[in-house]
Amino acid sequence: MIRTATVDDLPALFALQHLAFQSEAELYPETVISPMRQTLPELESEFSQFETLIAEEDGKLIGSVRGQMVSECGEIGRLMVRPEWRGRGLGRRLVQEMELALGVQTFRLFTGERSLSNLRLYESLGYVRGGQFASGPISLVELTKTGVVV
Repeated sequence: MIRTATVDDLPALFALQHLAFQSEAELYPETVISPMRQTLPELESEFSQFETLIAEEDGKLIGSVRGQMVSECGEIGRLMVRPEWRGRGLGRRLVQEMELALGVQTFRLFTGERSLSNLRLYESLGYVRGGQFASGPISLVELTKTGVVV
C-alpha cells in the first residue's frame, strides 16, 4: 500500500533511509553521501517542505519517495526501497505515484553517475539525461521528463 507519510512515520523513514542508501554509499567511498549524514532532527525539520509517499507491507515501511514543486517543475528525490524489496517494481510505482501526486507536466531528478541501476530505472520511466555537475566529490546526473499525463 502506498500512502502519504505523516510525522509519526519519520523514525521508521529515517531508519529506512540509512538502510536503503547503504548500497549507494558503497559506490562513493570517498565521501559520506547526504542521506547517510542526515540526522532525525534534520529530517523532521525539512519534512513539511516535501510531499512524501511511503509504501508499506504488513505494517512495515518498505519504500519511500519525496517530491516538491520548484517553479513549474516537479522535483523528485530520495527514492528508497528496502534491499529485499528491490527488483519488484516498487521503486517504479513510487516514482509514478509521486508524478501523479505532484500533478504537473515536467519533472526533474538527480542521481549519482555511478548509480547505474538508478539511471536504468529512471530512463525506463521516460526520464532523459541532461547535464552533469559536481556536488562535492560526487558527479550528479540531472534527468528530466516532460509531457507527463496526469
